[in-house]
Amino acid sequence: MLFTKLFKLMWAYFDVLCFVLGTTCVVGFAFYFGLKWGILALGLALFFTGFLSELVASKGGGN
Repeated sequence: MLFTKLFKLMWAYFDVLCFVLGTTCVVGFAFYFGLKWGILALGLALFFTGFLSELVASKGGGN
């Protein structure tokens, strides 16, 4: 029982870490195409992250 709770907690952090790292890589890659593309990708990533956090909060996943 302890291991299942610990695994669920670790999985939640791992999921968030993968999302952040993936978004960072995509935005960093967009900056290689130019400043305007990088800023556009950064804005879209921030908008998408904000939308997802509001969606999770509205469904009661924020504890």
